[in-house]
Amino acid sequence: MVRLVRMTAAMMKRNLLLARMKAEDRKHLNRRLKLTTLPQGKILAEPGQKQPNACFPIHCIISLTTSFSTGHVVETGMIGPEGID
Repeated sequence: MVRLVRMTAAMMKRNLLLARMKAEDRKHLNRRLKLTTLPQGKILAEPGQKQPNACFPIHCIISLTTSFSTGHVVETGMIGPEGID
């Protein structure tokens, strides 16, 4: 189940990208931000699929993976509250 609530200023500060924005930019963006709770393992996008939303994780890590024709899957990146690794 997806639960949406408005993000507070304290929540926004937990994500370093949001925290480092100018207050005016953050205020403008906050009108569109919603805190979303997703289940572990939720696929946010498939290859070639347009992504209509931006994700700013505050309590999780998003894994970027690459699948090969052999069936192997490799984690190629991570996005967390600190940004992209």
